[in-house]
Amino acid sequence: THGALGALAGAVCFPQDPVAQAACVVGSMTPDGPFTLIYMRDKILKGVYNQAGLSKLDWAIYNSSHSFVVWATLGLVGYLLGWSTVPVWQAFFLGALVFHIIVDTLTHNGKKIGMRDGEYLWPFGTFQVPFAWEYRTGEDHLWPKPFEAVVLVVAIVAMIMLHLR
Repeated sequence: THGALGALAGAVCFPQDPVAQAACVVGSMTPDGPFTLIYMRDKILKGVYNQAGLSKLDWAIYNSSHSFVVWATLGLVGYLLGWSTVPVWQAFFLGALVFHIIVDTLTHNGKKIGMRDGEYLWPFGTFQVPFAWEYRTGEDHLWPKPFEAVVLVVAIVAMIMLHLR
């Protein structure tokens, strides 16, 4: 879902720059990269993924990759280095911050399904949007849920329409 949203954002915001479009897709999926490796490690080595069994290091990796603080710091560093004028950096940062971190903040309320979610203000603590909507059905349910399927179809149709015009 993050990748489809990143692809659509890249197509809309950088219509003549396929490299920036790709950077938006990569950025939108990057925050989940480290945790995907943790998930795969547990599935391969233990045969099962169990969120309750994650170590403090695993949670630190997840929290840092989903932290507004970390991404704001990366944005500031990019700005100070002059990268803020580079479309690839803009696209990557747009994908990561808007189409991953903000989307997760608004759609992940793990308390409703007995899951723990990231500390979006890590390392300073946690933050939960009081009105966050939870569409997930539980841990280790990776197939697109109905909401995700709708988002994917809408994003694909919108990208096709953009391409055809």
